[in-house]
Amino acid sequence: PVPASPQLDAVLRSANASARTLCRLISELGQRRRVEKAVAVFGWMLAAGREPNLFHFNALMSCADKCARWQLSLRILAEMQARGVEPDTITMSAAMSACGRA
Repeated sequence: PVPASPQLDAVLRSANASARTLCRLISELGQRRRVEKAVAVFGWMLAAGREPNLFHFNALMSCADKCARWQLSLRILAEMQARGVEPDTITMSAAMSACGRA
């Protein structure tokens, strides 16, 4: 994951962002096609010791799909497997779509 900027780190720490808030933020960044920022938020979660769930991974996968980042979609699948998070239909559909846009 891309490390979060000091500004993003400060905002997320001061806001004491909940898991739901982080998921919504990743999703919103995906809607705006800001894949680097979405990856940075996800990276911040990991660095802060937050455990991502299926919803976080799906939000990030959707972002990879919208931005046609097939390599990122494969890395997300690998990270899910490493963390024992089972992909669902949404995950796999977005991954296939991202790969198909390449």
